[in-house]
Formats: sequence, structure tokens, C-alpha cells
Amino acid sequence: MPKKLSIMILSVFMLLSVSGAYALGINYKQTQANDGLPGEYLTNFGVNARALAMGNAYTGLANDASAPYWNPAGLGQLSWQEATFLYANLYSGTSLSYLSYAQPFLERNVLGISWVSLGTGDIEKTDVFGDVLGNFSDKENAYYISYARKISEKFDAGANLKIITQDIDTYSAFGYGLDLAGMYYPSKILTVGATLQNVLSPRLKLKDEPDDFPMNLKLGTAVKLLDQKLIYDLDLDYLNLMPKKSLYESGTGKSLLKWHTGLEYNYPVKLATLAVRAGVDYQEITAGFGVSTRYFDFNYAIGLNDLETTHRFSINARFGLLPNQEEKELARLRLENEVAAHYQLALKAFNEKDYEQATGESRQVLKLAPENKEAQNILDSIAMYKRKQEALVYFNKALDFYRDNDAKNADLAMKKAEELDPVIKKNQEDEHFNQAKEMMATRQYKEAELELTKTLLINPDNTAAREQLKKLKDIMQFLQ
Repeated sequence: MPKKLSIMILSVFMLLSVSGAYALGINYKQTQANDGLPGEYLTNFGVNARALAMGNAYTGLANDASAPYWNPAGLGQLSWQEATFLYANLYSGTSLSYLSYAQPFLERNVLGISWVSLGTGDIEKTDVFGDVLGNFSDKENAYYISYARKISEKFDAGANLKIITQDIDTYSAFGYGLDLAGMYYPSKILTVGATLQNVLSPRLKLKDEPDDFPMNLKLGTAVKLLDQKLIYDLDLDYLNLMPKKSLYESGTGKSLLKWHTGLEYNYPVKLATLAVRAGVDYQEITAGFGVSTRYFDFNYAIGLNDLETTHRFSINARFGLLPNQEEKELARLRLENEVAAHYQLALKAFNEKDYEQATGESRQVLKLAPENKEAQNILDSIAMYKRKQEALVYFNKALDFYRDNDAKNADLAMKKAEELDPVIKKNQEDEHFNQAKEMMATRQYKEAELELTKTLLINPDNTAAREQLKKLKDIMQFLQ
């Protein structure tokens, strides 16, 4: 698909997604009737600057060590050991921290551990009369143990076992929960992800009534075009799937629908890949950029919302392939080098018009890498050149037959030439006519007469050539 068309389609898709969400009334702020659901920080903030810059749409893409936050099945895409870190000052003294590590083991298995912390310090503490008693802090932590397995080439499954803690002033609580997830790869350009959070719901009891984390469903899809350089993401978060009717008036008895969408464009340069990103969701507009190398990713995101502008940075590190994966990686690098060597020889031979060698080297490239477009382009160019050369042979035969007044064979030869090269007649007509004009300008009148005669032989209805030939004959008669 052409690059401009791909960008246009995804831009329209993104616009329709956002406008459609508004048209359906999918506006979190309009439906929110309280300060948030228990554990909502595990869906609100995001822990990866790449995802944040794409509007927090990551459920269908999550392919790094931060995957457990969105979709633990995404860990199944990892072949390296990976670690991710993020720290961000949000607003009103609130900070967010995230640290994760993922370890592939055996074949098709990945284990991950991660930690999310949301904390607010120096909150003023008052009594019932409004008198200040000092300050206190509020800190929430989530610890994940995650597992993903590649069930098949098209499906990965994953799960999070999580431990949740909360400390407010002198009160503290502890709970545990379970998430289940899947990642489906129907084609090379499309992935679909789903996470069912809190299948086993954490329960925290700080003082009186306990808070039960609601069951949430996260759905996401990612479309990858232009050899995966252009990525479009769309996520829908359905929070509180099974609301408690008794709590409806307080807001915690309501279900909420949140939406996220974003774009990413990757531009490979020497030894790295540069990325620019933009997104929008139910609460903010986002943008950012990233730099990726073989071993490190650095990402930045900016978010614009009603409260303030936020800036977030995250770092991702890759290291230590498994022995079997390391062998695969070395084999891949050897293959890349061999493909590159044959392609350079093919390109050099093609530029030197040594089409036999260029064909041989290009076929060797395709034998090693059947989807290599550059080598296929060389073969296509050579095939087109040969067709044109063959067409020219038939074309010249046709002209000879016309000169001998053998119209039948001339028409057959011309038909064969046009089958091989549909525009040969027009191209040859223009070429001979232009050569005639150049020769007339340099007073090569005999040669010009020959070229004009060929032009009219090709197309007797060429008025301009006929007029030029008449002028030329007048000039030649005058000079005699």
C-alpha cells in the first residue's frame, strides 16, 4: 500500500474513532460520579512513555517489559531479557514510579516481575473542627508476578498474580488479585489484545468498609503498515463489568467506558530507529518521541489535560538472550549480512548493465530472503528491459515490412511489439521526431529527413512531423 494512502487511511480511522467515541457519549468525565474506582490508578496513568505518547493505547501492542500493566500476554513477544523504568511527577504532589523485569525461559515462555507505586505526600491533616494536626501521605503499591506462553504462532496467553498494598496515615491494607489476558496475531499487520483484570478481585480494608477492585475488560488492536513503520492503536477500557447496584448512587456502582487511540511512525537511521508519536484519549491529548537501539529504548511523552501539562520519560533495556535465542539471533545476523552482500553485488552489476550477473545475485538474495523487495525490483527491472528490447526488435521489423509495402506482416510485427511494450509506438514516434528537431537545429538535414520519414512511417497522421518535413525539403531545395 502506498505510503501516502496508508497515512491517509489511518488518519481518517483515528479521526472516526475519536469522533465516534464522542458521538456515542463515551466521555469518562461525564459519567464519573466519584473520585474513582478502587485501584483505578492501574488503568489511568500508564507506565511507559511510548504508550503514553500514543494516548495510552497499548493493549493490542504491548511488546516490552511493561506489558503486564496493559496485557501480560504481550510478554510472549519477548526473546530478550528486558527491564523498564519510569518515574513521573504528576500533579498536586503526586508521583508515579514503575519498575519491571522480564525473563524468557525454555522455549515459548516468559516470566515477569514488576512494581507500580502511586504516592502523594504532605497532605494536610485536620480534625472535625478544621484545626491542622500535621501532614500525612497516601501511597498505593502493586506488585506483579506475570507469566506468558506462546500457545501457537498466532496466539499468546498470559496472567498476572498481583499483590496490592495501600497506606494512608496510620492505616494500611493488603490484598491480592489475578488478571487473565490473550494476544492474537491474525496477520503480519494486525494484532488484537484483551485483558480481563481482577478475575480474582483484590480487597483492601483500611478502616471500616472494604474496597473491592472491580472487574475490568481492556480491548485493543494495533495495525502495522509500511513494513511496520506506521502503527495505529485503538483501546477500549470497560471498567466495573459487574457493578454492585447497592453502590450505584455513590458512583462505584456504575460501569465506565474509556477510549484511547494513537499513532506512531518509525524512521530507521544508522544504528537506531527514531519514532514520533501522537494520541488522544478520554482525558488528554498526548505526543512524544523515542530513540531505539539494539539494547536500549529512550522514550518521552507529554500530556495536555485539564489539570496541567505532564512530562514523562521511560527507559527500556534489553540484554542476555537465551542460548537458543542467541543462536537464532546470530543466525539472523549472518543471514542479513549474506543477503546484504549478494544485494550489493546485484545492484553493482545492474548499474553496470551486466544483467546476467545481476539476475543471478538477485535470485540468490530471494533464495535467502524470499520477501526481499529490493532484489525483486532489480529482477522486475531486468525483465522489463528485456521485454522492451524484444519489443524494439519486432518494432524495427514492422518498419522494414512497411517500407517493403508488406502491410500484413508489418501489422503482425507491430502487434507483437505492442504486446511486449504497449507504449513503444508512441515512444518511438516521439523519439524520432525529437531527434529530427535536434538535427535540424544543428543543420544535419539529411539525417533529420530520415528521422522525420521514420516518424511518419510510424504515424502517418503526425501533422507536426509532416509540416517539419515540408519545411526541411524547402530548405534543402534552396541550398541546392
